[in-house]
Amino acid sequence: MKKFTILAGLMTLALFIGVAGTTFRADRAEARPTDVISFSPDVCAFVIADIDASSSSSCYSLLNPNSLATIADALGGDVDDPDTYADLVDGSAAQVGSESIWSQSSMQSMWVLVFVTNDDPVHLDADEGVWLSSGTSQRDCGAGEQDCNNDGTKGDGVVVDNLAAETAAPLDLGDAVVTATQSGIDVEMDYTVVGPPDDIALTATKDTIQEDSGADCDLGDYDDEIGLPDVTGLLAEVVDEDDTALTGIQVGWDSSDTDAVDLSMDASVSMFSSGQASARNLGCGGDVGEATVTATVLEWVTDDGSALHPTDIDDEIDLTVVGAPASMTLAANPPSITCNGVNNAEVSATLLDSAGKPVVAGNSVRFEVVALGIATPIIAKTDANGVAKSKITPLSGVTAGVTVLVSVVDDDSIEGNVLVACQPAVPIVPPPVTPPVVTPPLTGDAGLLP
Repeated sequence: MKKFTILAGLMTLALFIGVAGTTFRADRAEARPTDVISFSPDVCAFVIADIDASSSSSCYSLLNPNSLATIADALGGDVDDPDTYADLVDGSAAQVGSESIWSQSSMQSMWVLVFVTNDDPVHLDADEGVWLSSGTSQRDCGAGEQDCNNDGTKGDGVVVDNLAAETAAPLDLGDAVVTATQSGIDVEMDYTVVGPPDDIALTATKDTIQEDSGADCDLGDYDDEIGLPDVTGLLAEVVDEDDTALTGIQVGWDSSDTDAVDLSMDASVSMFSSGQASARNLGCGGDVGEATVTATVLEWVTDDGSALHPTDIDDEIDLTVVGAPASMTLAANPPSITCNGVNNAEVSATLLDSAGKPVVAGNSVRFEVVALGIATPIIAKTDANGVAKSKITPLSGVTAGVTVLVSVVDDDSIEGNVLVACQPAVPIVPPPVTPPVVTPPLTGDAGLLP
């Protein structure tokens, strides 16, 4: 199984994420600011209301602030052409702290870029936090080829400044707005003030997995890997005291029995993906047995050489590893049908391990019709009961039935066959016609009786 050190894992994550950003666009009419983009040179980049370093996690820097010069030059001068900064905006898919900021230092804060179409001054106003270059929540910036920080960052038509947390007092948790004003026109950008990690919740895509069947256990292929029978996806959601999910939090991982359940990563960073902010990992089956996986919030301890240390914020989950497929039972329901090219029978394959118990979900089974029939699907995966199914439709006119060959994709030594028999069509015989009983009418005695 692949294992990475914390530093290597974070470096890999940094390359994967790139630059996250979110764009907010005003109506294009007169000379004015056109867009405000927020992004951060850090993985986490969010404001911590409580700036006590002992209760907060640090960040891993993605970019040096001087790199803003390259970005601003590439984006500047073409504010009416969104394609010039499409790559930066597209990076918002990762959403790593792109709408929130961090308080501990200027290297761990949120950069704001305002695209402008003239040289009029730009006024920046933040509901919470301070502009580092002025120490207040309001800031007047030059435009054209100037920025607020005077740190060498230049960009034609781009104003750049850095928003951080107020150091004099804790900030109010929750939503906030940055407003950029130029020539009487406002453009807003939303961000969030969050607190330090307060709790963590660990979940798994499945709590029972299969012994090693050769999975790569590669976190970079998370979506593909979790569909395999010997892999479970692990998600650790870290929240603050308001239950706001946090990005950029470093989480350490541990398995109580690595022979049973190994882990793809020793540490990973919470990020926003598929609608959820969480730290991801993979638990991969080894030997049959059980293991407890623990996810723990990590923090940098500056008094100890800026080393990562576990906190008391953790959660755990129990995982069970069962055997791989060893045998298979087959059945057709119904066993015989009228073969008219429309009717079908469902063939089911139940996979069992060496102990005779159903295997886990995700094992692939192949259904092949020898001739004169169709299998739908040809490859099906077992469900939670170890059962895979396919519908078999014999062609019209078949009389001898259809033989279905069934085998396990990852182990073709486990195979068998089942017959879907064809029964003769039952002729439609009309019911017999019974003639009606005719009763003559009553006519009286015709006057013959006295």
